[in-house]
Amino acid sequence: MRRLHLSLGVPDVAAAVPFFEALLGVPATDVRDDFAKFLVDDPGLNLALSSRGDEGISHLGLQVDSESALHSTVDALRAFAPVTAPGETTCCHARSTKGWAQGPAGHPWELFVTHEYVEEFGESFVPAVAAEGACCAPAEPATDAGGCCVPGTGG
Repeated sequence: MRRLHLSLGVPDVAAAVPFFEALLGVPATDVRDDFAKFLVDDPGLNLALSSRGDEGISHLGLQVDSESALHSTVDALRAFAPVTAPGETTCCHARSTKGWAQGPAGHPWELFVTHEYVEEFGESFVPAVAAEGACCAPAEPATDAGGCCVPGTGG
């Protein structure tokens, strides 16, 4: 089996674990005072490369296979992080429903389901929960009140 390895620095491991358990849908396999590990068989990897914006990590994300899985993930994360309500958008050559969450160390997490791939790139916005330079995110503040992914804005 192959797994993508991602190591993130967080200010408080114990506080971060519940966020990632909710995001990934599995418990941590190893938790210590200064370290936690998640061995995840599902989800697989969706790696996007873009020459738009700054070089380096733009944002992190979780692509799910249905609207119900998206809403379940968003609902689970609300207890641990600022989350934008999912909404329709066209970005990165895809028509999707997406929301955003802010991870424990401030990393922006894109939460989305893709409906179809399209020719146009769409728009790129920086969400309130994201660091400067993130791609494909709403310009609206992180709220549960539909402030994300406003139709017609491309975000």
